[in-house]
Amino acid sequence: MLVNRQYRTTTGPIIIVGLFVGALLSWGVLTGDSQGRVNLLYLIAIYVLLPILSMLVSLTSLALNKSANFAGLLASLPVWPTSKKVQLQKQKQHPDSRLVLFYQSQLAAISFSLASLLIFLLLLLTTDINFVWRSTILDAEQIFPLLSLIATPWFYIESAQPSLELLTATQDSRINNNQLMAASASAWWQFVLATQVVYALLLRSLMVVASASVLRFKELKRSKSVLVKRHRETENPLTYERELQRVSDIAEDYAVTNWAGLKDTLIEQVKLKLTGSSINDLPAGPAASYAEQLVSERWQEPQLLIVKGWEPPLAELSDYMQNGCGYLLPVDWNDDGFQKLSNTHLQEWQRFLNNLACWQLLQLET
Repeated sequence: MLVNRQYRTTTGPIIIVGLFVGALLSWGVLTGDSQGRVNLLYLIAIYVLLPILSMLVSLTSLALNKSANFAGLLASLPVWPTSKKVQLQKQKQHPDSRLVLFYQSQLAAISFSLASLLIFLLLLLTTDINFVWRSTILDAEQIFPLLSLIATPWFYIESAQPSLELLTATQDSRINNNQLMAASASAWWQFVLATQVVYALLLRSLMVVASASVLRFKELKRSKSVLVKRHRETENPLTYERELQRVSDIAEDYAVTNWAGLKDTLIEQVKLKLTGSSINDLPAGPAASYAEQLVSERWQEPQLLIVKGWEPPLAELSDYMQNGCGYLLPVDWNDDGFQKLSNTHLQEWQRFLNNLACWQLLQLET
């Protein structure tokens, strides 16, 4: 498995969009004008410049921890159904979410290229495509060095190399429009095919393999870390107890998620013990409606999630926490106020958090 299973449901629609855009754009460009003439410079822009520039943008975005790529753009559109929005929110909380978006963007680019290739081959078989080029300020001598540079990766395929004679013969203008030779104009198809295979397909395939390998390596590393922790817990539970990662304060602003249904007076007592400020209340948990729960799941800032410490963690709580990040506070209380939670319960909650990298266990003095 190259990426986590929960991201395959969002990868599929992104690939479909890439296929659709590739087929639509290629059909519009490759069908040419009323006489079947296709501008070669347009194809260079689509099959060479666009793949290289978009890949550079994706790599830069990944390096800067941004989402400036095709998958990130699609994920931000308000057109997803509710189920997909929840999955996208979960994906954003993944520690390698930017790399996942990069991986998905490369898959979308490959699907774009495959659709373009299919349209191109279909039109080659069923129509007579004449490749020409038009420019008001450029001539064949100026364009030829660029095309030769583009064709460098397949220098050993002579029939797919550009030539100055072919460029001169296929220049389209008002002056020599009637002098175009169909044989010369059709001779570009191998060069165009090679640009699609190398720059639009092969280049992205290398990026897919590289990003998938890194994702796989990181997933295995995290899994190994979890197994080591569980093994240490089994061998020496006392040592494990001393190593539990707990915090005793929240120094940043946070939103309160009262999953346990605490009274307001008790929540105020919790707030008084924290350095940070409460900026919002998020309705979630057994007492919240479905609509309220969805709103709370979209919250991306730190949360103070208060749960009943004596109850075991449930799948519903885990699903909610996949969408956010912050601090988990398991509490025990009676009519007189808070009381100390047992170490057994604290260990159980810590084990629960081991698979939730964006959450920390908060323990306050009682």
